[in-house]
Amino acid sequence: MKKSRIIMGIVGLVAIVCLGAYMPLLLQPNLEASLLGTGLDKKVVVITLGNAGIQEIQLLDILINN
Repeated sequence: MKKSRIIMGIVGLVAIVCLGAYMPLLLQPNLEASLLGTGLDKKVVVITLGNAGIQEIQLLDILINN
């Protein structure tokens, strides 16, 4: 009886740790991109990026003209 309680406690702790590690991935908001404006000749485009959550975003690469 005592061994089964110890095993159930260990299984419960492992489940809590796994769920705690997975929750930030579920709560992370999606990245939002929107078109802010264009020039008259369509050569200038301004795009905004952001998220609605409390976490910061990090831009890894910015390409201009390919």
